[in-house]
Amino acid sequence: MRLIKPNRIKSFALMTFCFFLSIANNSYALQELGTEEEISVDEHINIYIEENIKKNNFDNLLGQIFLVGLPATKILGEGFKLSDDIKKIIVDNSIGSILLHTSNILLDNAREGIDMESTSECIKILQKKSISKSKSKLPLLIAAYHDGIGDSSIPFDSKFMSLPGLTLAATNDEKAIRLAGRLQGFQLQHIGVNMILGPNINTDRPNSRDTFTSHYFAEYPDVVHDYSKFFIDGLNEANLVIMGKYIPGKSAKDTREYDGGTDYCFPSSEFSSILHGAMTSYVKINVLPYKYSSASFSKEFIQDKVRSPSDLQGLGFTNDHVIISADLSDKKMIEQYKKDTESKILSYEKMAIYAFEAGNDMLFFSTLASNSEKITTASLNSKQISPLTTDNIKNILTELKNYIFGHANREKRFKESLTRVLKLKARVINGLCNDGFKGFSALCESKNQINELNSIKEFTGNEEYGSSEEFLESMIKKSMLKINSKRPYSLNELKDKKIAFYVDEKASSLFREHFTKGQPVFIEIPDNKTERWLKNVQDEFFKHIETNNCVVYTVLDKIDANLLKTASEKYPRKIHEKMIIFLHNNPKLLPSELLPRSTIIGCFTKHPLSYKQDIEILNGSAEPQKRSRLTINLGSFYDTHTSRINKFKQDSIDSYNKNYDTLINNWQSKYNTIKSEFNAYKKEKEKELVEREYQWNNDFKNQAAKLEKCYAENGSCNSEIEVCRSNAQKYSKEVKNVKKKCRKEQDLAVLIIVILILMVIGLLIYTFFIINKKGE
Repeated sequence: MRLIKPNRIKSFALMTFCFFLSIANNSYALQELGTEEEISVDEHINIYIEENIKKNNFDNLLGQIFLVGLPATKILGEGFKLSDDIKKIIVDNSIGSILLHTSNILLDNAREGIDMESTSECIKILQKKSISKSKSKLPLLIAAYHDGIGDSSIPFDSKFMSLPGLTLAATNDEKAIRLAGRLQGFQLQHIGVNMILGPNINTDRPNSRDTFTSHYFAEYPDVVHDYSKFFIDGLNEANLVIMGKYIPGKSAKDTREYDGGTDYCFPSSEFSSILHGAMTSYVKINVLPYKYSSASFSKEFIQDKVRSPSDLQGLGFTNDHVIISADLSDKKMIEQYKKDTESKILSYEKMAIYAFEAGNDMLFFSTLASNSEKITTASLNSKQISPLTTDNIKNILTELKNYIFGHANREKRFKESLTRVLKLKARVINGLCNDGFKGFSALCESKNQINELNSIKEFTGNEEYGSSEEFLESMIKKSMLKINSKRPYSLNELKDKKIAFYVDEKASSLFREHFTKGQPVFIEIPDNKTERWLKNVQDEFFKHIETNNCVVYTVLDKIDANLLKTASEKYPRKIHEKMIIFLHNNPKLLPSELLPRSTIIGCFTKHPLSYKQDIEILNGSAEPQKRSRLTINLGSFYDTHTSRINKFKQDSIDSYNKNYDTLINNWQSKYNTIKSEFNAYKKEKEKELVEREYQWNNDFKNQAAKLEKCYAENGSCNSEIEVCRSNAQKYSKEVKNVKKKCRKEQDLAVLIIVILILMVIGLLIYTFFIINKKGE
């Protein structure tokens, strides 16, 4: 999917957009707007915003940048009318985006799942009310988070795609992970959801035992990158708005502090091109210049890291993306923020202003209490922040309106955020409407009406699986890993079948149905454990370890893991002799001393189909996969990095062995072809060499004859040379004699001349003396 660009939004004449988020289709990715549509959108959005500001209709606009969780009530009351609390949110306050909770979804008791059609109809009515009755006259963005059983705002449904990230990663099947995202996206869209808060793209923290969830894909950024990207690619094909979370996540030191790196935000800036936005967190910034501020309230952090266009400096979420704040209704986090900043008074109104000023486009209030709910005196204590109710929403909007309007810079910032949010709505409509985006007032019909939640073929176009339930079962089977094995886990190998089963209460009947021989004992593990239950079950658990020859135990949460830890300290030897542990949560829950000496098998999800896999393994009809698929570390017992390297080596060996015969045959065929070609070439060259040898022999004979002739000619020349040499020596001797004679004559002449010169000099001297004497 291309990076979502700000395209300004069209026709705020507003829509009867009936099927806006309730009906699925076969579109791929959130649809871009064409050039002409972009121009139209820009014009209409500017006109819509300016006209509302000009008329002081600020309430029509402000609610659009809010994402609010619905109270714990059904959407529709008697007579198919909106409940009072939801009417206040949607109609009276024009909230633009809502978050569904499990209590808002209608259930089908007969099939023990979601009542798809009724829920879909409820959300259609919700959309119509927003379009026709709210002040904004705009459709809703309807959000959900869906990270697996227990980490979802959608109720459990056995046919609903709801596997956590760790389970998906353990399948080691890229194609299946992408299909899982596509299936989940279309199923969410089918009930009316058009925005998903997720997936979680943070890395699981090393050496952390308080990570009680499996929604992390892996511990190393590169592994998180690969598996989460496959899943997001699938979600994008279902035309959902995808908001990755969280920026930043918790640090490697297991603290709520951020030290400046990007690894604990998202694995890379590449995600900005496949997400429509992201959620900031309450993690405290621990580096200058952002120190002492939570990420959601740090303007510098959002600008420099989150919205940085540079891949090297930040995450690349530019002005094209929507940034959502952390949950501003999370009382625990608010109290921590008050403590960190030494704030004496901190209201929901202040939280909204701080988050807006920091640069969040959408302000998120997840937990909203109904006004009909009883508020205890303790919750109203001045030292604590009171529960957020539907009445508080109006106060927050009023305070934010007073803060923004009348201030040019703040109004400009608000327009930017509002435009980004509305563009998402335009693109969702563009993806759902057959003729593309024709304005918010256009009626949208689904391109492909899907009536069955269970029809994976219709949702995804995949014919490999008969139903979504069959696909889910195959995914769980692929993710079932043998983390350690110290004893046989097939109960068929037991001679004395005196067994105690500690199983999830929801799976108890399934285990009782399959294991009847030997009068096994079944103890149900409830979701909500009381102190009394824990005391009783611990005493009973110890007795079973002492008396039974096998104890099957399903780990669902930290309490179950701590019970195993106590047992391993009391019976260190019997744990590995008797226990078979099935892990339905993050393996880090288990104490480190239990890992090397226990039989542990897990798929890290509480999905009911996972218990069916437990049973198949116990019956010997299925075999768990190797633990090398596990993508998180378990201390010194298991290092996923080393395992991945070894797995790569082993996969290479297995792949080579599998294709060995084919490779040999291919190379043998190539060898024979080359050999045949070589022999033919050799014969041709040998013939050519014989011909050349014959020619060389003839050439040699000719050259030898020429040499002999030359030798003969050289012999006659030598005699003439001797005569010449003799004459030359004779002549040289005569020349020497003549030179000698000449030299003697020359020497005599020189002697005579010298004598004559001396005589002349002597005569001159004599004459000089004669003259001198006469003068005296």
